[in-house]
Amino acid sequence: MKNIVLIGYMGAGKTTVGAVIASYSGLGFIDTDKYIVNRVHRSIKKIFEEDGEKTFRRMENRLCRFLQHQDNLVIATGGGVILNDDNMWRLKGNSVVVYIKNNIKTLYERAKKTETRPLARDYGEFIKRFVDREPLYEKYADIIINAEYKSVRDLAGEIVFAVLKFNETRI
Repeated sequence: MKNIVLIGYMGAGKTTVGAVIASYSGLGFIDTDKYIVNRVHRSIKKIFEEDGEKTFRRMENRLCRFLQHQDNLVIATGGGVILNDDNMWRLKGNSVVVYIKNNIKTLYERAKKTETRPLARDYGEFIKRFVDREPLYEKYADIIINAEYKSVRDLAGEIVFAVLKFNETRI
């Protein structure tokens, strides 16, 4: 089975919803940010501070190159995975890409609660990044799901249903 790749801005709920989808479906689950953190034994914040964002993005790209050859996974990506065209074309090759969309205020409220998010410090910058990235999320998404006012369970169910429907139209 093709992978389900979840994209969206930080705070969208990709990891939480992805884990629920994986448990419902029996698919494996990987959170790309957590995978990188576990691999290098440093937080994303530390990687950004010590090595810079470019280094993190190279690690992310190497992981996408690996994931393009995997299947039967739910993949929760980092919010910036869409910044590298190569990442997305590799992931799209064997996956259905779902953009979990939410409003900026909700995203910021969630993201600022987590100290490990180096790009969520300044509200103005947060909005600017969101505005810059949203067209990319929409460009790469096979499916766009509005997550506003939905429980994790309802959102997971809606995504699974949308992916099944999407796959039916591709046969």
